[in-house]
Amino acid sequence: MATTSAAFATAQMYQQAGDFDRAREGYDQVLQTDPDQAEACHGLGGIAYQCGQYDQAVEWLRQAVALQPGNSPLHSDLGAAYRAAGRLADAESCYRQALRLQPDLAQAYNNLGNVLNNQGKAEEAAARYWLAVLSSPTYAEARHNLGLILWAQGQPDEALDQFRFATQIRPDFAEAHASWGLLLRERGQAEEAASRLREAVRLRPEEAKNHFNLAAVLLEQGRAGEAASHFSEAVRLRSDWAEAHRALGGRVGDARPAGRVGSAAWNVAPTSVHGEGRRLAAGPRPCCRGAERRPPRASAGIPRRRDRRRFRVAPENETGGGGGALSGGAAPQAGPTTAAGRPGYGVGQARPAD
Repeated sequence: MATTSAAFATAQMYQQAGDFDRAREGYDQVLQTDPDQAEACHGLGGIAYQCGQYDQAVEWLRQAVALQPGNSPLHSDLGAAYRAAGRLADAESCYRQALRLQPDLAQAYNNLGNVLNNQGKAEEAAARYWLAVLSSPTYAEARHNLGLILWAQGQPDEALDQFRFATQIRPDFAEAHASWGLLLRERGQAEEAASRLREAVRLRPEEAKNHFNLAAVLLEQGRAGEAASHFSEAVRLRSDWAEAHRALGGRVGDARPAGRVGSAAWNVAPTSVHGEGRRLAAGPRPCCRGAERRPPRASAGIPRRRDRRRFRVAPENETGGGGGALSGGAAPQAGPTTAAGRPGYGVGQARPAD
């Protein structure tokens, strides 16, 4: 058992360091010794999730849940994998089960809100974001998601409060700074908007949408040279972005505040909703190597004990294991939703996160 514990700890360490191949080998070693080790299955599910292999993540996390059916965070992480795989009904079911097991699980409220928002159920989503914030007042991602929903529902003052709270809790939360700046832009507060958007660029200079949004505000202020610099950087970061190319070429015309959410002059491809718990990373990582490997299936969908014993887990990808197999950051975010229940994003508006 001591050897298994050491192998598991080593696998977790590699996963957290982003060395997915060694992490998978470590979890493989654990499962050879103890096929009923739910934490190792959880870790492998987290690795698959981070590499964008969402169907495989679902299989590993289903196995982990079967081994520990009373573990509410496992149900929540399985919901995150289902959501990433586009299986929203299954994701909703998992989040609801997590909350039945642990009614104060803030991450599950947040992630359930994301799923409901994806389904166009803005009012229900807002209620879940409120419950996430009430369960965990320092949950910055849930506050951001709540702000986005409030903005979409025509409550900009309340939305601004949530964006401010989110950045006070997490000063490095670039998406919250960006949302705050975009809402200020909509309200005609260009100087304050530029300040928030500059902070988003400083925190996440690799995000093309941050440069684009800042450039739009600068252009409105008559700072054409500085705006061109940021449009140029947006094009460099996303060479296939036609709208940024048009802006850089001087064909954008008069940059106007976006007005109500969903009627922006420019629309940036949606980013992400903050959610999917504090355990799942936000999305695929480019460093996955090797062929995709899945857990063996028994007729019921979960490997029988003897099947699990002889199965060797191939190195997959990263993050997970133990207390947070689906690793990484905070919860995902989905963007504001229109009154009709359709997502509606401002200039480069981030969607609420899951």
